[in-house]
Amino acid sequence: MLCSFARIFPTEVERFLAKDRQLRRHIREETITDLLVGGILGISAPNLVVDFSDEVATGADMEWIFYDASAKKYIRIFIQAKRSFGSGKYWQRHSLRELFHRTKSNNVLQSNVLASCAKKFGRSSYPLYFVYNPELTCSLARSDGVKNIAGVNLMDGYLMNFFVNAAPFLKVPHQAKSLKMLHWHFKPLSVLLCQQSLQRGIVSGPMALSPGEGGLGTFLRKGKIAQSIPTPSAVLGQLLEIRRQAIDFAERAQFPDTVISNVPPIPELSGDLPQYVENLIEGRSAGEKDAKLSVVFISQSLAS
Repeated sequence: MLCSFARIFPTEVERFLAKDRQLRRHIREETITDLLVGGILGISAPNLVVDFSDEVATGADMEWIFYDASAKKYIRIFIQAKRSFGSGKYWQRHSLRELFHRTKSNNVLQSNVLASCAKKFGRSSYPLYFVYNPELTCSLARSDGVKNIAGVNLMDGYLMNFFVNAAPFLKVPHQAKSLKMLHWHFKPLSVLLCQQSLQRGIVSGPMALSPGEGGLGTFLRKGKIAQSIPTPSAVLGQLLEIRRQAIDFAERAQFPDTVISNVPPIPELSGDLPQYVENLIEGRSAGEKDAKLSVVFISQSLAS
């Protein structure tokens, strides 16, 4: 179910974003993120955990935590979402318009906050960007023989931060957020949610979308066991490959030393589960000071 969702949802995003061409304002990435989490909720077990992030503190729109209940190991991904914009016939000129966004509180680049946050929480955490692309962008790219641009793509968060910080060194700084430059590093959502080493598991935690009995909220609270949840080990393998490709590119591209001086740390599994995550898994309140949009995927490996 989860893998099927990962393959179907990006196409729906393409179509959904195409509709904002008829609106007075663009659909924001937060809307797509809500739909993404809602889609996961729709295939969830009763203990799916959703809370809301403090973007200023984490630089992330959400975090995904993959936890192996047998091995007692986890890997955490901090995710920042951006959408692409563009109306011209050249998809290469379409771009992540808000990529250079700075926090309101201290005027720090959001990508820097995301990378620093992941490092602060140790090697069991890794940053990724989710990129949402409208149908026009995807169709133009496919017509040009480019197959990896989809409604939902993911990209290494450290590498994205490299591009943001390298922008001032480019003749045209805004090229750093163009799809022409970024699309080479896009991966499909299925990289995370469709793995060979899949185990029966649950997507954790209760969330009611409507009060009282009846309606969608009641259905979601009942939940069901979700098949084929990726284990932390499987997800880690993908992150290691994403990291390797990012470092290889940074070296070939000869990014300034000031940009690549801090090599992304090698991610690894951890058995030291944060207390707020344990609280979420157990159904206890995480507390407002720990609040972030959290999705916990619980698997059970065969090694127990």
